[in-house]
Amino acid sequence: MDLWMAAIAIAILGMVFFYPRETWAQSSPLTVQPSTGRVGVGTTSPGYTLDVSGTVNATGFRGDGSQLTNLPGSGATTAINKVTANTTVVSTSAETALYSFSVPGGTLGTNNVLRLTIQITDFDVPNGSDCVLRFKFGGTTIGSMDFLNESGSGIMNGKGPITFVLAADGATNAQLGTAVFHATTWGTNIAQGSASVDSTVTQVLTVTADWDAPGSTRTITLGQAVLEKL
Repeated sequence: MDLWMAAIAIAILGMVFFYPRETWAQSSPLTVQPSTGRVGVGTTSPGYTLDVSGTVNATGFRGDGSQLTNLPGSGATTAINKVTANTTVVSTSAETALYSFSVPGGTLGTNNVLRLTIQITDFDVPNGSDCVLRFKFGGTTIGSMDFLNESGSGIMNGKGPITFVLAADGATNAQLGTAVFHATTWGTNIAQGSASVDSTVTQVLTVTADWDAPGSTRTITLGQAVLEKL
């Protein structure tokens, strides 16, 4: 009887002191690394706190989602930058930014498109003067519009929207850009070009205005702008 009781006591002590309180695996499809606190699903080398190789199905999400990239499109647009304050470029200096925004790396992937809409609320081009608008990505000019007034009279208070579409031309770091100025004063002014800029890192999307000569009557004003990811 004493031996039997001793055996039971030893078994109970073994369950208390030796029963594994932490279970973890080191092989696919589930990998838990106690030393790093990382969990891998479908991968044996998790590089993040939770690293999933495959499709995730969830009924809810907590957080603002600001760090999510490469989301599949669903036909909706996402505004990533808005400008509501006036920006005026007067020909008192060299080429000057009319609009500028740092596009995060990865935003313009293989199948992504950016659309910039600018509302020009005042465009004054005296007779004989010239203004060039340049559309740049990462410092590379993709297209330019030349507004040369040779009408014999000044063009004052010109207005109209500019639409600039920058698309990944079927491959990463291959961009095609098209800009259209919808204004009857000059007709439809269109600029188009291509570039090869590393879009996997942050690049600045810029629209600049460059006047031919100094003069307080040479002005262009951006009233509003919105940059969308399509």
